[in-house]
Amino acid sequence: STIEALKSYFLFDDHFVFMGSNIAHQAISNSTTNDIWTTVEQTARRSIITYNTGGSTQTIPMGSRQILHFNNISQPVWFHHNDVGYVIVPQTGGNDLRLFAGYRSNTWWGIDNGYNSSTALDSADVFHLTIDHQNPQRTNTANYQYYTIPHITVGQMPAYVAGLPTSTTTLAHTPTTHAVQNGQRAGLVFYQGNQTITLQDGTTIRSDQPAIVYVEDWTDSMTFYLADPNHSAPHLQLTISRAFSNASNMPWDPTTQSPLVEFTLPPGLQAGQAIH
Repeated sequence: STIEALKSYFLFDDHFVFMGSNIAHQAISNSTTNDIWTTVEQTARRSIITYNTGGSTQTIPMGSRQILHFNNISQPVWFHHNDVGYVIVPQTGGNDLRLFAGYRSNTWWGIDNGYNSSTALDSADVFHLTIDHQNPQRTNTANYQYYTIPHITVGQMPAYVAGLPTSTTTLAHTPTTHAVQNGQRAGLVFYQGNQTITLQDGTTIRSDQPAIVYVEDWTDSMTFYLADPNHSAPHLQLTISRAFSNASNMPWDPTTQSPLVEFTLPPGLQAGQAIH
């Protein structure tokens, strides 16, 4: 089988937001399909692992080997390791999580057979956190959303998690759009054309084709950075439902009665490059 997924990443000052949707197997006839996992983190264990999945805060000491399953989480849960925090936001129907802490061994040849098969066995104490999507078929797609917060202490995690819904807002998490707003900045991903995303203040932005857009939203102006993920379009149009003071000098979308902004995109070897 093959795997399909739509994934996006939004980087703000002190945290990252990760989104995924339409995660599914596209089965090939007479083939078997395995579970799909999204790895949140997999790294050498450097500290105590602390986590809270809705009850009391728990810890996994250094040297302790544990394999934990958290099934059908229905509220945000957090994990902390080596001054990095992780917050998983459950999606409709819940998410299943897997946490592995302990030694793992393998050879480089076991990972990539381009190496010599006689490569010595390597071992490391590993922290591995993953979202288990199980075995989603085309008719049962999976999704996820999580945050990574670097340079945070375990004592700061509860308050930080409690403040996330107000500091960072999910604008769209659908099969056709992903979008997150943090203050006056927003990241928008249009996987298909003629889709609309609504900002926190009610302003709508519609793209006529697939696009990646970063917008800084001010009272009477908006600054855009955008790119064509398909590296093929010569132009891109955004329709914006905002009453700008200079709107009379802008092109107009007669269907939505909103200003229309057209961007000329880089051609050739620069195709896909972000423009401002």
